Amino acid sequence: MVIDGVEVIGIDDEFPDYLEYFQEELVCNTLYKPAESPSIHKIVSLSVDTSIVSSKVLDAPDRGLSNSKNYLNRRVFVEVNLYFRLKYTKNTTQQYIYTMNEEVTKVFYMSMPKYLDNTPIEDLLRHNKINITSYIADIYAKEKDENSIYTRVLLFISANLKNRYKIYQ
Repeated sequence: MVIDGVEVIGIDDEFPDYLEYFQEELVCNTLYKPAESPSIHKIVSLSVDTSIVSSKVLDAPDRGLSNSKNYLNRRVFVEVNLYFRLKYTKNTTQQYIYTMNEEVTKVFYMSMPKYLDNTPIEDLLRHNKINITSYIADIYAKEKDENSIYTRVLLFISANLKNRYKIYQ
């Protein structure tokens, strides 16, 4: 897909039909070329990929908004790596293509209930019964100057119960 003259690679074609719990995040970042690399003239392409590095449950204060034990008062801390691969040209008559790779780690928090199917969320995560997945909805890149690129990635982080049965069956 080409957006504003830049080929973007990594936007997911399909999203799940149903998301139980999710967090939408706009990740804005500036990528800087290495000092020894030539100046950036034009972006040819930007490829972005993600991976979930880790997740854990943190308590969130119950603000008294609900009397239910199942109120969304757990925060799932999700650490995500974004892998950027940039191809660009320098400002010369010979348009060689140069490549730059960068890895960026971001942390997100997703609200979830204390219990799913009467099982504590901590147990479900510990027993790998929750599938945490990242989806890329949009990618944008623009030259800031001859040494840096502004990037914007719209990311969805979803958490879905792998099956609706208790883990201790």
